Amino acid sequence: MISEEESDFTPRQTRSRSNSLSTESGATVLDFSKPYTIDSPGCFRLSNADSGCTISLFYDVLSKHQCELIESEIEAQGTLKQYTSLHKNQNQLLPRLSAWYGPIDYAYSGVVMKGNSVSECPRIVSAYHNIAANLLEPNNIDQSSDCFLVNHYRTGRDSCGEHSDDEPEVDRF
Repeated sequence: MISEEESDFTPRQTRSRSNSLSTESGATVLDFSKPYTIDSPGCFRLSNADSGCTISLFYDVLSKHQCELIESEIEAQGTLKQYTSLHKNQNQLLPRLSAWYGPIDYAYSGVVMKGNSVSECPRIVSAYHNIAANLLEPNNIDQSSDCFLVNHYRTGRDSCGEHSDDEPEVDRF
């Protein structure tokens, strides 16, 4: 059971950087013609509306304590695994631990992640509902979701390279 204190997963306030261009929604639009490091909380627009798709990044929305509670919940289930992917005709360990929570299995690049029950992660579900209400809805971002991919980056060497999430389970449009 989650205590009242633990169930309050209201995201931290986000703010735009004063030296960046802001949209009507308050999101910061990044100019990728120059290198850019995101090092402060905020809502950052990673694409423009001209493409027909808007990608936004909400950086640092949960407190360290909230992240630790979610992490302990996931670790207790033992669902985090280091998967092997097929890359350039070679099997390679992915440089992160991952767990998939959803109604179906998730497959990409030769990896098949077993669908774990979302109900096993009440803290993630609670955090998501608060994020949806406080960040997604006010920024007109679709909030429908029935699954979560959790990636745990253990060190500064763990990563997720540039890629496209265009698998049928993800790319419904």
